[in-house]
Amino acid sequence: MVTNLLSEEKLFCTNEDNKLESRLVNQCTSAECEKYYVCANGSCDEKSTYYQSCSNGTCIPAGETCPSTSTCDPAGNAGYYLKTNKLYLCTQSSTGRKRNTIACKEVGEEAGQTGTKVPIGYLKNAEQGATETYIQCTYEGTCTAINPSSSCTGAGVLFTDSSSESALTLCLEADTPVSTPIADEGSYFVNVSSKNTFGDKNGHYVIVKIEDENVILQLQGKL
Repeated sequence: MVTNLLSEEKLFCTNEDNKLESRLVNQCTSAECEKYYVCANGSCDEKSTYYQSCSNGTCIPAGETCPSTSTCDPAGNAGYYLKTNKLYLCTQSSTGRKRNTIACKEVGEEAGQTGTKVPIGYLKNAEQGATETYIQCTYEGTCTAINPSSSCTGAGVLFTDSSSESALTLCLEADTPVSTPIADEGSYFVNVSSKNTFGDKNGHYVIVKIEDENVILQLQGKL
């Protein structure tokens, strides 16, 4: 057992001369790692397991499965992606060694992210070259890649308004069509008296927020 002053758990490896290496890139790929140690609370314990690097920067025992990530093109855009019926959110790092890199994580409780849910609404499809420009996620929990409709066929419909310079528009009411261009960011009431993307409850409205070309249902009345 090796004495150390670390208070938080950290992984090290050593070469045949017992020289320590703490950098993940060497721990996970270097042929010079003869032994591995996990150090915490003032002591280090030897491990007999070799390690591998994951795309999200973590280093885990060989043979274990890396944390869930999307198959998004890392050279693509930050934003939402739909892959094999699962929704991913890809964000661009602005600090540290991973600056300007894209990291993607599955959205939803099924990905082990306790307390998070797939957003309900219309999400701009960030996949480069995609045929469908939006991802529609309904209150029933399904997500589908779509293109906007050609007209306001009902409240909650995302459509292309050929008479508007802003073009892409959200229909808020159905009987006497009321709509707002996606370019006009803010919070709006959407009628859900007839079943649509955001809900299905006669005589009721819900609040949606338009931001960054996304239209997302705001739960608990948040603006």
